[in-house]
Amino acid sequence: MKEGFLFAFFQVLFLFIGIASSDSSTWNPVADPKAIVLFDVARFTVLTENLIRMENKGSNNGFEDRATLSFVNRRLPVPKFVSTKIEGGIMIKTSKLVLTYTGGNFNSSNLRISFNAGGVVGNWTYGQTDSDNLLGTIRTLDGDRGTGSLVCSTRGPDDFCTNGVISRAGWVVVDDTQRIPLVPNQKWGHWASADRNVDSSDLYFFGYGRNYRKALKEFTLIGGNVPLPPRYVFGVWFSRYWAYSDIESREIVNEYEGHNVPLDVLVTDMDWHITFYKEASQGKKDQAGETPGWTGYTWDKNLFPNSSDFLAWCKKKGLRNTLNLHPASGVQPHEERYPQMAKAFGIDPASKKYVPFNITDTYFTEKLFDIMLNPVSKQGIDFWWLDWQQWQNTAIKGLNPTIWLNHVFFNNYKREGMVERPTVFHRWGGLGNHRYQIGFSGDVVPSWNSLTFQPYFTATASNVGYSFWSHDLGGHTQASPPELYTRWTQWGLFSPVFRPHCTKNADNDRRIWVYPLVNFLIMKDVINLRSSLVPHIYTLARNTHDSGVGSIVTPLYYDYPQYDQSYKYKSHFAWGSNGIIAPVTAPVSETSGLTSWPIFLPSGSRYLNWFTGQFHDARAKNVEFLGNYTLPEIPAFFKAGSIVSYWPTQQKALLGSAFNAPNVLGLNFFVDGSAGSSYDLYEDAGNDQKYLNGESSWTKIDFTETSTSYRVVVNPPRGSYTGMASNYNYEFKFLNSWPASSVQVNGNNVAYNANNKQGQSNGWRYDGDEVALIVNVASHLRSKPLVLTVTVPAYDTRVFDGVRGLIKRSKDAKQDLDYAWGQGTIYQSDYSKLVQLSEIGSVLSANPTSAAQVLGGFKDLVKGAADQLKQINYGDSKRAVKARGQILNIA
Repeated sequence: MKEGFLFAFFQVLFLFIGIASSDSSTWNPVADPKAIVLFDVARFTVLTENLIRMENKGSNNGFEDRATLSFVNRRLPVPKFVSTKIEGGIMIKTSKLVLTYTGGNFNSSNLRISFNAGGVVGNWTYGQTDSDNLLGTIRTLDGDRGTGSLVCSTRGPDDFCTNGVISRAGWVVVDDTQRIPLVPNQKWGHWASADRNVDSSDLYFFGYGRNYRKALKEFTLIGGNVPLPPRYVFGVWFSRYWAYSDIESREIVNEYEGHNVPLDVLVTDMDWHITFYKEASQGKKDQAGETPGWTGYTWDKNLFPNSSDFLAWCKKKGLRNTLNLHPASGVQPHEERYPQMAKAFGIDPASKKYVPFNITDTYFTEKLFDIMLNPVSKQGIDFWWLDWQQWQNTAIKGLNPTIWLNHVFFNNYKREGMVERPTVFHRWGGLGNHRYQIGFSGDVVPSWNSLTFQPYFTATASNVGYSFWSHDLGGHTQASPPELYTRWTQWGLFSPVFRPHCTKNADNDRRIWVYPLVNFLIMKDVINLRSSLVPHIYTLARNTHDSGVGSIVTPLYYDYPQYDQSYKYKSHFAWGSNGIIAPVTAPVSETSGLTSWPIFLPSGSRYLNWFTGQFHDARAKNVEFLGNYTLPEIPAFFKAGSIVSYWPTQQKALLGSAFNAPNVLGLNFFVDGSAGSSYDLYEDAGNDQKYLNGESSWTKIDFTETSTSYRVVVNPPRGSYTGMASNYNYEFKFLNSWPASSVQVNGNNVAYNANNKQGQSNGWRYDGDEVALIVNVASHLRSKPLVLTVTVPAYDTRVFDGVRGLIKRSKDAKQDLDYAWGQGTIYQSDYSKLVQLSEIGSVLSANPTSAAQVLGGFKDLVKGAADQLKQINYGDSKRAVKARGQILNIA
């Protein structure tokens, strides 16, 4: 749980090693000669103690020293190794690997490696099949119903299926022989070469055992790091394939404000540009043989008569904007800037001959940006949503347009000298695509199976460094039923990117307020929570950039590789180093209103379920159980003592807070009376590239607790950046806590103040619904330490176990029984104790001094409510049965 230590460790480590940046000007594909061993027709490069490159000479009698799409940097510090001659060959020995080679083209008789690494001892022979690979990712989930596979032998060539660089076997071999070489280019950093890899065999042996984190870290040393996306990417998006006008788009934004729902990124799908749906419906094709109007670079003046004014309005609201782009048709003659593009290619504009798409041609690519795209971008488009769906080949054999579009769109930022952070939003194009950071997973068919597959799919992509998949929350191709969409947003809460989306159909919408009230209220809470968690998610993203290892959604086996359950529970994932999330992806029972959901918690910690307030003790051994969850509940377990940062909802802007970060910091503490931890919060300007030069800050928070006290130290930030605030408001939230006996900040007493949600003055209060003690500190000078000390009555976890969840369940059950009125009426006097139970939170909030009495009688009140509900045998009594089951079966 020492997250601060880990962040600092990786920062120092990568400064020392010189990790390959995604900025291709820093790549050095030529290895240190001291790392190279030559023998017969082979060359071996000892890259690290666990990683060796193995090459056979090609027909030109040389070896490949250029970068490739997969591996761009081989100039690493030379590890310790010994190369000795053996009978008929050589032996190369590191502290982890022993390679033997006896000459000739590689085969199963002349090339072997034994390894002892990461708790695994084993052997590899050339040509051996890796049947235990932990898999990677694929190009898209278009048309997926949750029944697909990530096993590459089951996928087609256009899926760009990529195995992981980690395996339960302890070794992985990556064959880079067919990957396209890259050559230096003054404008684009590097460009694809039509000359193929000169090696006849070009292999990389990864021998890490179960040290999966080290394998992934060292993969990014040679493959390039994972760029840090802009902070706003981790906020709330709105997207729908619909022909919205600028007025309707503004109305959408106003609806977000009117419903008090946050928003950060406004997506405009392809109807921003001129389209030809009628002609397409008649089967017509454009000059490129594609659907007419699918490609476009010219605003549709009917829908957006003043696009600059619309985008300026969005920016004033604090929003970021992206536009959909399908570039396959090149530049057709109807485009506004077609004459300039035609002349640039020697085409008479009067001929109306189109300019074909050729992204592998540097001249075409430059003109595509300079003439067609940049005039639109400069109006206020923050990044492009690339949506390539056509052919998967280019003029360079073996180079697919998906990864190459990603490469040129990313590197165009540097070509143009842009200060904004390069951002690519597109599909996966094969190994090396982790350098182009945000994935668009495509058009999923809404179903419970599709939802179940997405957490596993997202986590597994980290095995190839691809850590920021973005999904169409709710699915794409058809309407998503209310319960399914609600659960999808709950998965989205903890996913890398929160982006609802759907196809163009009148009954297909992802605005949460068009769904039934009960679903709307649940999703509203989810979206507000997501918006508030941006500082924590952004810190996790920076951790991914520094360490090379995914941090937002990652497999449990990274940290618990010794347990079979870490591989078995595929929809479970780690969220940072302290959270385990197991999103429910099945409907609730109509009779009980509960979903039974299997849970696995690895040993070593006590866990607190954030949404129910339940403790689960896994300190001595793994815990597996069947939980029962209502629709609002998410199985989200955090280690006792964990710290999660947030922005208090009442102290941040509703729109655009992910871009315009508020000068406030909230800290959630998952208390249990004995744990404690440290946490490092990352901050920077949010959307520039200066973080690469160290313009950023880290703030270390130390938390210690006993059964009667909490102590928090917020240390001064380390480092600085442009626009960094000198003062912050702070909010400290202690979950599952007694009200305070006393509170001090830097030795000064802090008084009780029940009406301080805006945090404008120092004070503490109690939130009974969350069973949380909250302390607000106003306008603290960040260059000075902040020391918060709190005393509380003696802590007993049994008092708080599940209370938060039961209060929420009783509120929902009370509402459900109330709504039986007139349709199977049940009288409130017959469930009066349930009503009392539902008001416990309000009672505690209004009178924290009553906590001991109220919580002391809580279990008896639950029993009394259950007994009353059992006696109801009239009206819509099934509701009473459901309510009773829910308050008795919290687990």
